[in-house]
Amino acid sequence: ACFGSPPGAGPWRIGIRHPWRDDALAAIIECDGGAVATSGTYERGEHLVDPRTGARRAALASATVLGPDLALADALATALAVAGPELLHRVLELDSYEAHLVGWDGAEHTTPGTRLASGPRPGARCP
Repeated sequence: ACFGSPPGAGPWRIGIRHPWRDDALAAIIECDGGAVATSGTYERGEHLVDPRTGARRAALASATVLGPDLALADALATALAVAGPELLHRVLELDSYEAHLVGWDGAEHTTPGTRLASGPRPGARCP
């Protein structure tokens, strides 16, 4: 969760860990406040379950959602990780929520309001 202002001027800059390179970032997003949640299988293994089939499934390597409520951002990130980018239009229907997705092929999908920060490019090493 991001509250207040970070030290210095500007928004919070939050690194999204690269899904298959633990020493790299997939992207850096900017957040003025609210919550950021990421879901994927690269930390906890195959733990995501498709409620429609009961099967373990991750359609995306990583799904990150930004919004005012952490619980909803987390639920949306998990749903996107399981369902894939075809569910992305549902995030756009919610006021104040944005998303950044990374597919297994490395393709990225980002809602128009997501602010990607300038700085290290995807794949940049973590400090």
